[in-house]
Parts: sequence; C-alpha cells; structure tokens
Amino acid sequence: MGILIFLLVVFYVISCSVLIFFILIQSGKGGGLSSLGSASQGISDAFGTTGAERMLNKMTTFAAVGYISLAVMISLALYLRGYDDSIVQDAPLTAPLDQPAQPAPAGEPLPAGEPLPPIEP
Repeated sequence: MGILIFLLVVFYVISCSVLIFFILIQSGKGGGLSSLGSASQGISDAFGTTGAERMLNKMTTFAAVGYISLAVMISLALYLRGYDDSIVQDAPLTAPLDQPAQPAPAGEPLPAGEPLPPIEP
C-alpha cells in the first residue's frame, strides 16, 4: 500500500504541474502567457485561434479532473491504511471557559527609547 500512495503522490505532483502550465498558457482578458514567444504562433497556426483555445480549455478541464481525482484517491488510500490523524486534533487548547481572562496590569507607559523590562514567569 505504501508504493501505491507514493505513486499517487508522484502523479499528483505531475498533474498539479500540468494544470498550472495549462492555466498559465491560456489567454485571458490581459492576453495571458500564450501570447508570449513564437511557440504560441505555432499553436495558433496549426489549430486556428479558436481551435487552440478550445483545445487548451479541454486539456485544462481534463487536468483539473485528474488533479481532483488524485486528491480524493490519496485521501481514501491514507484513510484505508489507517492514517486518519489530523493536525486539528493536536491543536493546543485555549484557556478554560470557566476561568475569566486576567486583565493586563495597569502601569505607567514606557517613555520612548527605553528597553522593555524583562518578563517574569
């Protein structure tokens, strides 16, 4: 099961990179990165302006579906392996609700330029 999770994570990182790439090369309102360089002209010449955009939209959709599917598969694989720990479970508790908060001691404000006194435990 450890090899399966490792492979899923490797494919997850690859799909994340592919998704980022497809999102960045799409043209948006500002022109996007697809308008930079001569490689974008090759795509436009081969598929036409609308054909390239449609192809990029489909590839982005497939990359996004793969990314989400791999995230769910990794989560299920870890859950079935018995790894259901959460960082929320280890979060430190706040002050008990039955004790009121202690007010800050009133004192003279420090003049500018003087160091703060040491804090006593």
